[in-house]
Amino acid sequence: RGYALFADSPVDNPGINIRAVREVDDVVAGLRVSGTLKSPKLDLFSTPAMSESDVLSYILTGRPPGESSGQVGLAAALKASGASDLAAELGRRFGLEEFRLDTGSSLEEASFVAGTYLSPRLYVQYINELSSAESKLRMRYDLTDRWQLEAETGRTQAGDFFYTFEK
Repeated sequence: RGYALFADSPVDNPGINIRAVREVDDVVAGLRVSGTLKSPKLDLFSTPAMSESDVLSYILTGRPPGESSGQVGLAAALKASGASDLAAELGRRFGLEEFRLDTGSSLEEASFVAGTYLSPRLYVQYINELSSAESKLRMRYDLTDRWQLEAETGRTQAGDFFYTFEK
């Protein structure tokens, strides 16, 4: 269910009120988008209360993280359903460089990725793996045009230097 509200707002920036809900057995998971088209506010909710990654897993797959359905083509079905395109459009609306649903050959490989530049040289990326509810934060800093420093934190921590050259 969704509404665009044009009363007391410019035509190119209407107020929005969107609600999407998925019910699975005794679990209700959903999202609300409010605010204006140029400044939307996203809220996730559930009954019973659970983490945001669990809510996203229920909304997208109908299952909690870590519970495989045995359906090999589920990730492909998510991709075919346009979930990736919807995520990309939401990312653009929120001013992110990337906001996508990465799918592999199984549900265990599906993840949400969101990233943006905090400065011209600093890129921050958030990764949430849907099957395990593991979250990672990755930061890349461009030291020069050829040298990059990257750090990742999550279940494990890592750091890398990258050198780029062109032939």
